[in-house]
Amino acid sequence: MATRGGKGEEIGALNYARIPYVRQLVERGLEPRFVSMLMTPVMIARAYDESAGILCMGGGDINARMYGHTNHVRNDRAEPERDVIEIALIRMAMADRKPVLGICRGMQAIAVASGGTLHQHIPDIVPDEEHGIGEGNGYDALRERAYHAVRLDADSRIARIMGTHEVRMNTGHHQAVASTGEVVRVSGRSPMGIAEFLEGVDDSYYCVGVQGHPEAQDDIVAHALFDSFANAVLNNSFR
Repeated sequence: MATRGGKGEEIGALNYARIPYVRQLVERGLEPRFVSMLMTPVMIARAYDESAGILCMGGGDINARMYGHTNHVRNDRAEPERDVIEIALIRMAMADRKPVLGICRGMQAIAVASGGTLHQHIPDIVPDEEHGIGEGNGYDALRERAYHAVRLDADSRIARIMGTHEVRMNTGHHQAVASTGEVVRVSGRSPMGIAEFLEGVDDSYYCVGVQGHPEAQDDIVAHALFDSFANAVLNNSFR
């Protein structure tokens, strides 16, 4: 789910899904159902009902009002309609136990949907750790940026998925998860403590968030993560 532009910006505005997201799903036998902010509630409900899992992609900043905070001057609040629809869909999926995978903004949306909050500008809290400024420069920029290590909790689902306690992730964001609700927890952090992975606390239900962009990586991180999501969607199997 991704969108750019709003009312008054229709000429040149975009509703799109980047090719790497779609490729990762299709190569694993998953058939995407896309949601656009232009769709009616009935259309969105139908797409949800026809789906066995939810993938929430990267995008603009979430309006801080969605979690009861005042917007930072650097919060671009680019997709207010998406904020409402995406968070509602995540909450529905959690209630219905449909697998959820959130990438970048998608991880942040999972945290907010669970009752959590965000750090709105990482340089304000860890100025000495580079995380990038967002997706605006495209996937070539994501591939070229320096990767950083992410330490995974030893007892976490994501450590089992990866088969290791440390991975390297690309980075392209200026916001990050600050807190979560009771149904999810942070399970991987950067060297200076920024949340990089989260997961559901119920080990029998697949809900995973990743702050980096594994769809732009071609390594064990991407393969293991998307394999696990596809396995959960296709086989109702969790690990």
